[in-house]
Amino acid sequence: MQKNNLILFVGTILFLLTIIFLNLSKPVSPLTHNNKIKIAETSFNLEVADTDLERMKGLSSRTSLEAKNVLLFVFEKEERHGIWMKDMYFPIDIAWIDKDKKIIHIEKEVSPNTFPKVFRPEEVAMYVIELNSGLIDLNKIKIGDSVEF
Repeated sequence: MQKNNLILFVGTILFLLTIIFLNLSKPVSPLTHNNKIKIAETSFNLEVADTDLERMKGLSSRTSLEAKNVLLFVFEKEERHGIWMKDMYFPIDIAWIDKDKKIIHIEKEVSPNTFPKVFRPEEVAMYVIELNSGLIDLNKIKIGDSVEF
């Protein structure tokens, strides 16, 4: 009986150490403590999608995005990340940002009716921002603008 308790104890410790190691080795987003983003000369409130589940969900199933909020998708590596309008209920503007935090591609007034079309930049990007439709034009945001977060 004592041998079984020892095996159970050692197994529990190994399990807990594995959980701790996996959590410590997970990359921590530098954005988790920052709630603002500056695009060109305009500041917005920041929502971050930096896990697979958050990126997959995006703004889907939401009925709106607050007026001064943006959703920033943070990816682990640069790619031509695609965005679609699955389960979206309102139009948005989309901007792709490279690793140097410069806007490289913009799609404006993307309607939910465009699903299943996938929007992608010609170049690789590390980040994608979704904003309420019309904010890119309203704030004179353009390709080449810097983004700070």
